[in-house]
Amino acid sequence: MKEEGIFKRRFFALISSRMVYNGYVVGSAMEWKKQVLDNFLKDHDTSLIDKFKSYYYGYLPDQMKSLNINKDNKDKNISYKKYLYLDGVNGKYNKWLADIVTTDKILKNYRKNLVEVYYQLYLRDGKVKIVSLRENLKEDKESFYELIKSKKSVLLMSSDCTIENLIEYKNNKFFMNGKESSIEKIDNYIKRKTKNVTSLVLREKVKPNKSLLLNGKEAKLFLKVYNKNGLDPVIGEIYAEVHGKYIIDNEFNVETANDEQVLENDDDQNYKNINLDKNKKSRIYFNASDGKFKIFTTKNGKKIAKSEKTPNNDKLISLVEKNFDKINELIKSIFKTIPQIEMAGVELTITDKEIKIINIFNNPEYCTAVPFDKDFNDFLIYKYNHKRDLYKNTKFKLKIFKKKVWLKLCKLFAKTCYPNGLVPYISFRWLKDMKDDFIENKNIPIRTKLWAYRHGFLSYRLAQYGITKDNYKNFISDFEYKWLRHINNYYKIWFEDKITIKYIASDYNKFFPKYYYYISLKQGENQIIPMMDCPKGYGNTYDDIINLAKKEKDIALKRDKGSHGEGFYRLSYKDNKLYLNLKEATREDVIDILSDKTNEYLVTEYIKQHDVLNKIYDGSVNTIRIIVFKKDGKTPTIGNAYMRFGSKKTGTVDNIGAGGIFVSLDEETGFFHDALIITDDLKIVPCKEHPDTHLPIEGYIPNWDKILKDILEIAESLKQIEYFGFDIAITEDGMKFPEINRYPDYMKIGRLKSHSIEYLLGKVEEKKKKYGYDKRMPHKLFKFIDRREK
Repeated sequence: MKEEGIFKRRFFALISSRMVYNGYVVGSAMEWKKQVLDNFLKDHDTSLIDKFKSYYYGYLPDQMKSLNINKDNKDKNISYKKYLYLDGVNGKYNKWLADIVTTDKILKNYRKNLVEVYYQLYLRDGKVKIVSLRENLKEDKESFYELIKSKKSVLLMSSDCTIENLIEYKNNKFFMNGKESSIEKIDNYIKRKTKNVTSLVLREKVKPNKSLLLNGKEAKLFLKVYNKNGLDPVIGEIYAEVHGKYIIDNEFNVETANDEQVLENDDDQNYKNINLDKNKKSRIYFNASDGKFKIFTTKNGKKIAKSEKTPNNDKLISLVEKNFDKINELIKSIFKTIPQIEMAGVELTITDKEIKIINIFNNPEYCTAVPFDKDFNDFLIYKYNHKRDLYKNTKFKLKIFKKKVWLKLCKLFAKTCYPNGLVPYISFRWLKDMKDDFIENKNIPIRTKLWAYRHGFLSYRLAQYGITKDNYKNFISDFEYKWLRHINNYYKIWFEDKITIKYIASDYNKFFPKYYYYISLKQGENQIIPMMDCPKGYGNTYDDIINLAKKEKDIALKRDKGSHGEGFYRLSYKDNKLYLNLKEATREDVIDILSDKTNEYLVTEYIKQHDVLNKIYDGSVNTIRIIVFKKDGKTPTIGNAYMRFGSKKTGTVDNIGAGGIFVSLDEETGFFHDALIITDDLKIVPCKEHPDTHLPIEGYIPNWDKILKDILEIAESLKQIEYFGFDIAITEDGMKFPEINRYPDYMKIGRLKSHSIEYLLGKVEEKKKKYGYDKRMPHKLFKFIDRREK
């Protein structure tokens, strides 16, 4: 059966390849092909001509009939096939809605209206780890089950909402999905499931208003929300999904309807005398503008029955209409705070006290019974045409194709030549690192280099750590450090861009620079979207940004996604002149950068560093890198700390690889000293004085003890993250984070502390166990250091 499933996936992946080449997400392309093939083989009531016509138009035959699609209006409505093309419309911000834990953190300010999430469970080093997601919840097994007992009824779900289990405690017994269970059985289920999903969460079971309980089942409310310019979110569709028999004629009562009673349809579409099974799902659609009843639909087989008569559930309809303004206000408020989300689905319920958001998710289901409202339909068609135009550009499509081919080659090369577990793109990067090391370090004998590469080290690392044939097993090699990536597993996504971590760590907002504007491509043009720290009185134009620079004297322009200072600009205003990275610029120069449609820019506060560091060099923000790890997965420990100073050679950044200065830093006292710099001929030499200011690079970091305390507190609060690289700028009143790294580079200058190496080697050995390499080393071209006892 497993082999059959693999064959099916490969078959549909193969026949979907052309769609993928033209811009479809693999899963959506496969979904279309599966639906078409299934319809072609099983639909015996539709002629071949009608089938092929519907496929050509982008619909399935029953969708064509239900939506009254013909050759005259086929291009006016967004088809099912075109709708699937929009899968992933939120781009890199899909991750905000793909995981309950992430959504809960992103929307922390709206937790009153979110379903409570109590615990998260995931595998760490082969063991189930229990993480509390709310304060005052202890992180142990006993507390976990005591909470279930106290709540009586909770949901145990996968964090991506694809799996849901009802856990109940009644009469001193546990029940799972209605069947009697036990702590041991639930434990075994958790252990088994956490091997296959990112994580499980224990979540509140919301008690809805009685008007939503029909035929013994809860009616679910669904919305589609779109935000075409990032400034004005709109409900595009709203409906209630209900179960059981519904009688349009009000003389019948829902609770007493029997199998002989039928749904009557006043439209002449041959839908009379339809027998509705009590488990059938029907939908009550409401106007997206005012929440009033619109139409009732139910599906029986391939037919969809519709009626504009109100079905006999007046209480539900009244409840939705009564609460629509509150729903609309809440939805607008939420989506204005996350303008990066262009379209999403929302599941909610109405309790006796408030509106509760059950879930916010990507790629809401296509509506097959009722056409979308015009404005929403126009938005979807625009998004489709915009993406399609991109893929009509041969250069763009070739670029995407080359990237996919490159990743395939990386994956194949990694699988063939490397131990399992290597991130594919690193397979060729490791070759490049060895090549660069071989060419650049000319003073190291070839024999020494070959020995180093054979054992996973770059040759300069031997002198850096004093590595010999006798002690090399005590150090983590460069190859092992690359193979270990990523320690943080799924939740590394929080650090992939600069906006996400600002939301995730919002409790510590004072340690992040102020975020004024976000600039992103919307409706074909770059839209300037004010963010949470934008001062009052400022609009959303390029001139507003320039006026803000004039007021603040310095602001920063950063690419939302990037590292090593790429695309960074310091926008300054001095003596009635604008400057970009200290060079005089015009208004047009600034706009040219911000209006670049190939980049998304953040406009943020430019961090003003402490005078102690400004005196040594003020041309850049000179940062501290602090590496933090949690050996037990819970308690943060300072691993390493060092400083970086910029120079005229590096511009407004302080990257060591670009000519920045490395400075040792004592973690206990905050004393920085013994500066080093890489020369043009790639030698590492002492740099006692700054090359531009000629001042000694030495001193104490102000407020060092408090900084360390705050860093450890923040690291502890991010419970899902185990390994950090904090970049810290020292300010007059504390610190700011220009960036937090998900996997800091292996230090080229300086040395990892012994306890950091011990931690990393422990992670290497744990990962080896995952692939069985603790018992048998892999027979691949590139190998680990074998530390097993002989």
